[in-house]
Amino acid sequence: MIWEKHSSHYDDEVLQFVNKCNNQETTTSTKIITETVDEGLTPIIQVPDVTVNKVFKDGVKKMYHEFHSSLPVTVGNKLPSQENS
Repeated sequence: MIWEKHSSHYDDEVLQFVNKCNNQETTTSTKIITETVDEGLTPIIQVPDVTVNKVFKDGVKKMYHEFHSSLPVTVGNKLPSQENS
């Protein structure tokens, strides 16, 4: 995952999430590696970044779907929040 050095783009919560994802047991050995881009280099890195982000976002969507699919569902009730599962 590549992002600009701007505080609104990354923080400790994001890094904790990345570490949590990397420590999960999965069927692949794929890990998220974070890297920051110095100011002024965004136009240079943008094309490969978009390509990588598509694969990353597809993976996150899959994990989200699998998580929600694993929750107990009762007709007429909301899905439980992540804190309650």
